[in-house]
Amino acid sequence: MVECPFCGSEVTEDLVTYGGTCPKCFAEIPGDEAPTDPGAEVRAAQERKDRRGRTLRMAFAFSLLLALVSCTGVTALGVVLWPKPEVAEMLDFDTLDIPLPDLVGAPSGELGGPTAPAPGPKTPRPVGPKPTMVGGTPTVNPVPSVPVAEPTSGTGTRPRPQPGVATGPADPTGNGGTSTRPSGLDGISIGGPAVRRDSNTVLSDPDAIRMMVGERLREQIPGLQICYDRRLKVDPSIKGRWLLTFNVQPSGKVSGATATGLDRKDAELEQCLTHHVETNWVFGKINVTQPVRRTITFRS
Repeated sequence: MVECPFCGSEVTEDLVTYGGTCPKCFAEIPGDEAPTDPGAEVRAAQERKDRRGRTLRMAFAFSLLLALVSCTGVTALGVVLWPKPEVAEMLDFDTLDIPLPDLVGAPSGELGGPTAPAPGPKTPRPVGPKPTMVGGTPTVNPVPSVPVAEPTSGTGTRPRPQPGVATGPADPTGNGGTSTRPSGLDGISIGGPAVRRDSNTVLSDPDAIRMMVGERLREQIPGLQICYDRRLKVDPSIKGRWLLTFNVQPSGKVSGATATGLDRKDAELEQCLTHHVETNWVFGKINVTQPVRRTITFRS
């Protein structure tokens, strides 16, 4: 038995250990292992600290959400207000007065189709005295040389034209000389001033861009014959009109090419045309993206 710390009377050990009321003096024995009350001030301070922590956590979460919403709004506003790349008006070469090759993939020898080279004249064998045998050694009688007239200016023998250059009319500028335009382009002229083809020149004038695109189309359209010839081997009856549309980028490359059949559809031919245009066609440098359209006619 143990004594009460207040009155000295005997009490049980559990009362002293865990706390309780003394049966003699009715005093409240706190007990050695009983929980102690820290006091009202300590409890209030702890509550204020916990409340402040919850407030800070909520404020941080709200700030993070606000920043995310703000970034999303600024991005959306930038997409709406950001200036779109400038695109020029469509160049429709079906309506423009610029002659271009109409028939692609025509039979061999017609309208730009591949033609077999004409057989040239046979080179005559040299005619001269036959060698005679003198003492077992062949000898040839000398042949007198014939003087050859040298080209002269003014009157005299005309110089022989160089192969590969078509001699045309005199230079209209009056500076002398003759035209050296390739003979394959005779009869096709798009008119207007000549367009420079310097790779570093960026065209900005709409007329200059139109002339440049027209010249390049005239040069590159015949290359589509390879697609048509390939399909003719499978389907000899294929023919009709296909509409080509594409965009000439400022760098001169082609993008967004499409081929649409106007009289009939042929997926393989259209795929070949699209791939050929985007891969092989190149134009001059321009300041804006230029949409182009052109109808191609195939005749078997």
